[in-house]
Amino acid sequence: RKDKDGDITHVKFRNRERMTPVDQAINMTKRGETSGVRVNKTGRGKEYLQDLPDSSKKDNLDNLPEK
Repeated sequence: RKDKDGDITHVKFRNRERMTPVDQAINMTKRGETSGVRVNKTGRGKEYLQDLPDSSKKDNLDNLPEK
């Protein structure tokens, strides 16, 4: 799910029914509870989720459906 600025606010994990706030997903990733993503930082130090690189762009977080 994205906000009006296009920033991702929630993500949906395969094994969960509900959307997870991105801040919670970042903490889960730091604890090793997720796969396929990592935590990265902007130049200003803001943390965000980044999908792990592969040969496909269709599974990038920005390209996934908002279900």
